[in-house]
Amino acid sequence: MPIVSRSSSDFPNIEEALNNLGDEYIKELSKQLIQLDKVATGNLLRSLDYKVLKQLEGVYSLIITADSYLKFVDEGRKASGRMPPSKQIERWVVARNIRFKNKKGKYLTKESTAFLIARSLKTKNIKPTNVLKITLGNILNYKTKILKDGARADFESLVNSIILDINK
Repeated sequence: MPIVSRSSSDFPNIEEALNNLGDEYIKELSKQLIQLDKVATGNLLRSLDYKVLKQLEGVYSLIITADSYLKFVDEGRKASGRMPPSKQIERWVVARNIRFKNKKGKYLTKESTAFLIARSLKTKNIKPTNVLKITLGNILNYKTKILKDGARADFESLVNSIILDINK
């Protein structure tokens, strides 16, 4: 009886389905971030990406990558008594054109404005958006069929290949 040898490239349908899912997830996540008005500099949107990794024979992982501050957009931030880094806030202040005035009515520098916002955030919570969970729910609602079909096609191909090898 011949030994059947399979490689990870023998599952092109599931790999293609995962690539499709990754592409759709990034599109939906971008859409959700825009709807939530979480696009100031555009860096977060530009950082969104995915890749499909072949790990073992027939085992794949879909990896979503983004700038680290997506965590704070998604989970929010609890008041911790510590200030967040004001350099990142400074870029946000510039992108949003936020300008505070002092008691004399003169505009503060962007650095001073960012510092005041950072100081305020050490005592205030930022509400979570749960954008990752919402995006995943939206995608899985209409993309699960694609994954099932891809897995079914690969499974049928594998079974047919094994039957052909047995009949030789």
